[in-house]
Amino acid sequence: MTTIIPPMIPLGDQPPSDFNGDGTSDILWHNTNGDTAIWYSVASGGYSPVDLGVVDTSWIPEATGDFTANGRAGILWRNTNGEVGEWISNGGSSGADFTKLDLGNVNPSWAIEGTGDFNGDGTSDILWNNTNGDTAIWYSVATGGFSPVDLGVVDPSWSVQSVGDFNGSGKAGILWRNANGEVGLWLSNGSPSGFTKLDLGNVSTDWVTQGVGDFNHDGTSDILWRNTVTGDTAIWFISSNGAFSPYDLGVVDLNWTIAGVGDYNADGKADILWRNTNGAVGEWLSNAGSGFTGFDKIVLATAPTSWSIVGSNPPASAPPAATANPTAMVHAMAAMGAPSAAPALASAVAHDTASHPMIAAPALRFA
Repeated sequence: MTTIIPPMIPLGDQPPSDFNGDGTSDILWHNTNGDTAIWYSVASGGYSPVDLGVVDTSWIPEATGDFTANGRAGILWRNTNGEVGEWISNGGSSGADFTKLDLGNVNPSWAIEGTGDFNGDGTSDILWNNTNGDTAIWYSVATGGFSPVDLGVVDPSWSVQSVGDFNGSGKAGILWRNANGEVGLWLSNGSPSGFTKLDLGNVSTDWVTQGVGDFNHDGTSDILWRNTVTGDTAIWFISSNGAFSPYDLGVVDLNWTIAGVGDYNADGKADILWRNTNGAVGEWLSNAGSGFTGFDKIVLATAPTSWSIVGSNPPASAPPAATANPTAMVHAMAAMGAPSAAPALASAVAHDTASHPMIAAPALRFA
């Protein structure tokens, strides 16, 4: 991994998922038939599954976040027609314990790129990116609405990779990747749309960012990498000034893909969620101790491959071609008005969790 480390060059001009507020990241699942479920994590490494019911397959869960500052994650949905919806957690463990809001329709040329608290008010905000490079944030309001801010156009050769607090400011920044392999950070400087922009250099496009999290408990989000050719896995530990220190985690069989980053054992350190092509689900749980001390590796269960973990598709290095109307989002946001109940989102039917297909075998060792 050390051979790919670039020098720091000034540039110039990734998710909470704690649905029940117990301090652990939970796992959100979605089936191809529209069924949706949560595995509530247990600090010892297990889980407790709950089925949220079936949602029309035109709706896709895009991200999670605490949109109302109640200490529990909600779910951000997107319809294929551009409609945006939020499920706001009410604190329980079933689909009925979400308040379901429709945030209006946004031109499909705009994609949801992630969620994070960009202004430090305790709510998760929504980061958007247009195929023409325009970038915007919807600042969430605790009552369920939002306030939009346009960040301007970024060359479409750059794509958003993840959202995290890369400088320990308590506010989210943005990790970017250029199609040529260049890596950039936007560090929050405290203002609603203000960022300090750094270039971390060029990395071979064989290496793909997989998510961000605080793996050494120093208050900054670190970057998780995977080599798509060899299976090698590494972390860049990020310091508050944007410098980084690489750590190679070794090669993992390419049948295993990284499905997410979160704190699945409530120890304040980030862990890694894995999925095998055969459906097996594994966790690398950070070991105790100050700083980074490695992982305890377990397999949780095997789930049918029709089920996917929400957020398990790492962003591509190259964004799609620019085809969008740059004013479409501004017009859409202005036309939305107050959120209202979303009939399609509100139609989920609860299932009997005793017969839920996501309940699987007990945990095994993850070699």
